[in-house]
Parts: sequence; C-alpha cells; structure tokens
Amino acid sequence: MAPTESARARSAGNLPTSLVAGFTNDDLALVFGTCLPHPVFVVDSETALLSGANQRFFEFLSRDPATAPSEPLPWEGFIHPEDRGIFRTWERTLTGTNEARFDVRFLLEKGAPRFAHVVLTAFHWKQRRFLLGFVEEVSEMERVQADWKRQLEEQKTRAFEAIKSSLRLYQLNEKIRRTPQLARQLLHTSSESELFERAAKLFTSEEGLGYRDASFLLLDGSMLQVVYSTQPGVERTYSLTADNRFARFMRKNTRQGGSSGHGFLLPLESRGDLLGFCEVIPHSKEKLFFDEMNVVNEWQRDVLFDIGGIIALIIDNLRLNREIQRRSVIDSLTQAYNRHYFVDRLATEVDRAIRYERPVSLLFVDLDEFKLINDRYGHLQGDEVLRSLGKIFRSHLREIDVVCRFGGDEFVVLLPETDLTMAKAVAEKLLKAAHTNPVPLVDDPKQTLPITVSMGLSSLKPGDDSQALLKAADLALYRAKSLGRNRLEISA
Repeated sequence: MAPTESARARSAGNLPTSLVAGFTNDDLALVFGTCLPHPVFVVDSETALLSGANQRFFEFLSRDPATAPSEPLPWEGFIHPEDRGIFRTWERTLTGTNEARFDVRFLLEKGAPRFAHVVLTAFHWKQRRFLLGFVEEVSEMERVQADWKRQLEEQKTRAFEAIKSSLRLYQLNEKIRRTPQLARQLLHTSSESELFERAAKLFTSEEGLGYRDASFLLLDGSMLQVVYSTQPGVERTYSLTADNRFARFMRKNTRQGGSSGHGFLLPLESRGDLLGFCEVIPHSKEKLFFDEMNVVNEWQRDVLFDIGGIIALIIDNLRLNREIQRRSVIDSLTQAYNRHYFVDRLATEVDRAIRYERPVSLLFVDLDEFKLINDRYGHLQGDEVLRSLGKIFRSHLREIDVVCRFGGDEFVVLLPETDLTMAKAVAEKLLKAAHTNPVPLVDDPKQTLPITVSMGLSSLKPGDDSQALLKAADLALYRAKSLGRNRLEISA
C-alpha cells in the first residue's frame, strides 16, 4: 500500500520505507514519529531481519534511498562482525518497557565502517515483537574517546576481577588455615543431632567456611534421610532406587566426593562403611569463581573432604559409644534392661510420680518351673525360654514401659503413668501371651515347650517409696506361686 499524502507531508525529506508486508509506510511513519532527524530502523526480533527504515538510515549506510531494497535484509549484515555480539546481548535482555544504549560500527556499502551510538527499544506490532533503533553518528574524536573509555573500563574490570580473585583466594586460604581449629569444635558433641547442628554452623557461618547451605543425609536401607539442613523446604527422603542426584552420584565413585549438581557432595565414610552424605552449597558468585579455577576447586574439595571424614569419624564414635552404653544397661540374653539400670530408673519414676502426683505400677514376674526346664532339657533350652519371654514382653508393652531381667528367671516390669486398673489389664495380657506362645525345642524345633509365668502387681500408694513398691509386688508374686502358679496376684 502506497503512503498517503498526509504521511508524506509529515515525513518529507526523511520518508520511511517498509520492507515487509506487516508494515506499510504509513505504519512506519506512525512508529517513527514525524520528521525525525536521526536515522531510524526496525528489526523483526524473531527473524533478525531489517523490516524497515527511514531515508536517513539508508543515507547513513551510504545507500541511495531511491534504490532501497524491496525485501527484508539480515540485520547483522549491516554491523561489523566484531560488534554483533553487543547487539545480540542487548536484544536478549530487552523487554517492552526498557531500552539499551551501546556503540557499534556499521558496515557501509562503500568505505570504512562508521561508528555510531544506538538506542534500542522493543515494541509489539500486530502480535509480533520488533526492535526500534535510533542511530546517532559519532565523530572520529568521539570514537577515539569512546575507545579509550572502553579500554579504561575493561582495565578497571580486569583489575577489579583480579582483586576479587585475590580476595577469594585469601578467603579460601583462611578457610584452609582455620579448618583444624573449626573441626576440633565438633569433637565435643554428645549426640548426632548436636553434631549436625554444629557442623552446619561451621560450614555456613561467617566465622566458619561461609557457604550458603549445608545438609546432612544418612543411609537407612535403600533410602537417604535428611537429618539436618539449613535449606528451608528441603525434601526429607530420597530413594536410592529412583532417579535423583544422590542416586546418580551413588552409581559413581562416591569415595572421591564431587558435585551433586547443586554443590559439593561429601561421602561420610568410616571404617569402610558409607554412613551417608553431606551436601555443601556455595553462594552463586563464589561457585562461578571456583568453577573457573580448577586448581582452586580441587583445594576447596580437599578441605571439605577432610572435614567430611572428621564428621563421619565422630558419627561412628557416637554410635559406638551409644552401643557400649546400651550394652552396659542391657541384658545380652533377653535384651531387657539389667538390674543396675532398673534400680536407678525405678527410683527416678517413683520420685517423679510422687512429685507430680501421678500413678506408677510394677509387675514382678517369675517363670514357672524353670529349674525343671533346665534339668530336663538343658541350659541351652532354658536360655531359649528366657530369650523368648523377653521378646514377648517387649512386643506387648509401650515404649515408656521398662522391662528388666531382675535375676535368673525373674523379670520386673515398670509401668509409668499406669494406675492399678490399667496395670491389671497389662498383666493379664502378658500372662496370656506367655501361655499362648510355646517355645520351640532346641534339639527338635518341630516340638514346642509350653511355658507359664506367675505375677505380682503393686501400685504406688501415699507414703510409699521405690523399695515399698518393689517389696509389695514381690510379696504378691510369692502369693501367686504358693496358690498354684500361672496366675496374677495384686498387692493388698
């Protein structure tokens, strides 16, 4: 469509020329405004083709406006090859509400390239995105000054980056220097939860290593459980049979540690056993810096790997100490608590019950005819009977209840927060469970040996102490055995 007379009047001497069907010359006159003194052009953002320009633009390129092309031309063909990256960078960052200013060299039809300022902005026309450019030629003096300023800025940027690199290297060196001192702080932890909290602080605090986040994951069968993390909203479990970064990492050589895709992944390994992982995530700027310097990245990984080894060793020691402590209070045959532990626990529970006026009850249990079992079937069979009885008791009681092998074939069951009525129901349940779960014979597992128990029950009364509670249950047990065994007697 030919431009109207009114449009020609408005743009006389600087007529717009459309190179695509999507624009008419009138459209371009509307976009460019009236009688703009500078060269102006339009580029299709999707195709990178020159869609139109005014006559000043063609004159700027030393092209005759009368012989302007009738079809779109590749936009980059007008820009010096060394400057095309500038245009691409700005084009990607533009939205419809901002503009870019930069200097480029334009290729002329004849003669040397021409240096110019360009102001670029984005706009939408008929549901397509276009770039509108305003060009202002720069004199040779201005170009020289601009080159000088650009070189100066580049030198300043390089110097600033060098300073930042030196500072980060210094910071890394400080981290390495402080590592032994920081790691020693972890040695004085009494539990795994305290260890993970302290280790996370070591990794993320300014006084520590200054990373962004730290997470600890421990193996639980085919799952990794997140036991501590400074990241909000982190997933709590990861299946090692699924497709996640930890499962993928596990399929590689985990002994060397490496990248999880988010940060550094450190194997927590002790005595040849993999306990889990520690994931340390650096700040984004620091990550870019270290990724660019492989040697520094290796130093950093080695520091983290050493700390991971220390953490794994502490976990192993805590678990070993916990197992030693457990064995010191557990009867190895029945897995019930031993008498030493029970005496202390009984005194604690009774004191608490008296202070807060809460109920507590106690069962004294004796295995019926245990001497005859040993005499007839041997001590191995007797051990199996005691082992089975301990298992029955543990499986039928609450976690807060305390089962103890008091001595020989005697057991004591402490029932906190349990009055006499509730305790009677518990005792009857245990009595029935023992009677209905015969024990296989050691010499012939197809045959079973029926067992029964006698029980004495007492509940704490006003004025009683732990010894009175225990003695009352013992007397009730004696009465149960004298009345025929396989029964429950309650303290008067």
